[in-house]
Amino acid sequence: MTAREILTAAWAASAPPHLPLLPQVEILRQAWVHHYFSDARGRLRWRDGHALPPAHLRFDSPYDTDTHY
Repeated sequence: MTAREILTAAWAASAPPHLPLLPQVEILRQAWVHHYFSDARGRLRWRDGHALPPAHLRFDSPYDTDTHY
């Protein structure tokens, strides 16, 4: 299962309501938003360096979300 599939399932109407509130799901969501976006056609795209959030707002390791450059 890909990260995209996990996140889609977590926010599906049939998902348990507590699922999106799990810390692991939130970390995955944040990492996804930091590094990917969907273009106008709905295709998944990697953010280039200019489109990344500022270093002080994004974490650089999903294992330690307090780690920043």
